[in-house]
Amino acid sequence: MRTGACISSVLAGLAGLLLGYLAIARLGLGIYVDTLPEAMVRTIGVLIMGGLAIVGGLLAFSRPTAAAWLDGIALLGGALIVSFFWLLPGVLLLSAEVMLYLSTAERRHPLGQP
Repeated sequence: MRTGACISSVLAGLAGLLLGYLAIARLGLGIYVDTLPEAMVRTIGVLIMGGLAIVGGLLAFSRPTAAAWLDGIALLGGALIVSFFWLLPGVLLLSAEVMLYLSTAERRHPLGQP
């Protein structure tokens, strides 16, 4: 479970960073001439959320609860910042959240004992 969560979170973070770099490339071409400050804030936010997802993925083995929190923050933050374009990283982060939750629940109650 944790291996899948790690891979899913890191892939989501890389996809988020790719989205951020593509937004920076669009800024460099001058598409956002009128709304430059807002577009730059969104771009920086996407880069931060992608970084949080990668860090969450790397923490999946040692601290799964902290990784779940970081992935949740990256999921919600990315969805609020760029909405539809965060679809692929959002689905990956949501699957990582489920896997991390199941791995921590399995650790708390082994063999189905309460």
